[in-house]
Amino acid sequence: MAPTPTTHNKCQWCSGINCSNSRHKRPDLGFFRFPKDPERSRRWVINCRRADLDDKSADALRRGNVLCEEHFDASCFSASAVHRKRLLKSAVPTLFAVPNPPPQASPRPPPKPRHVATTTTYDSGASTSSQCFRDEKTVPSLPPVNKKVTTLQRQLRAERSRTWRLRQKMYKKQQKEEEPSKKNEENMDTMRKTLSKYMSPEALEFVLTQVRVSNVCAKGRRWTNRDKSLALSLYHSSRKAYRLLQRLFKLPSPKTLGLDHVRTFCTF
Repeated sequence: MAPTPTTHNKCQWCSGINCSNSRHKRPDLGFFRFPKDPERSRRWVINCRRADLDDKSADALRRGNVLCEEHFDASCFSASAVHRKRLLKSAVPTLFAVPNPPPQASPRPPPKPRHVATTTTYDSGASTSSQCFRDEKTVPSLPPVNKKVTTLQRQLRAERSRTWRLRQKMYKKQQKEEEPSKKNEENMDTMRKTLSKYMSPEALEFVLTQVRVSNVCAKGRRWTNRDKSLALSLYHSSRKAYRLLQRLFKLPSPKTLGLDHVRTFCTF
């Protein structure tokens, strides 16, 4: 937002060097606070040639210092303001009574003259061409629009729109997939709190592991070190009992436990 004339009682005097204007002396002038942007505020301080303002922050300058409109060029004001003068967002003060004033903003170059296309009128079979150019010079006609380029541009816009719709669908799908996982975590926490009152920690972890891997395929299961330690204890206690338990529960295979040399299948 562009700086506006201040109404604070503390900011009545202009902070420009060698300037004694105030709201009481010159009520016809507009006084503008320093901008909020630290970079623009720094530029204002450098152009003011005030060494005592170098150590102040942008907020402090905005609260306690102002500049009158005499330090701004006419190009710094908005042309749309009617009742009072209003600075542009890029306005920088450049008019100061010092031997080495800051460089003024370069004026905007004038627009180039526009040419009007030739018009041809037909009257009783005879054609007369009238040119409406200021310099009376012919202007080369524009090349015809290529239909292939137009078609490709239309296809590109359609593909961009399709890509955006696919991204929206993918985002919604990810959100739907995350909701069940959050619910599963909440259910696991509730189950842990409830079963911890009736089961030992080892049995509780075994039950929670069975719940966690119940809906996971064999190749997608991930076992913790505690699960592998329990499985190794069962396996070394009795191999046949371990193979029987594998039919009833989800347990790591001997290959997962690092027992590749052991034959994993047998017939009962």
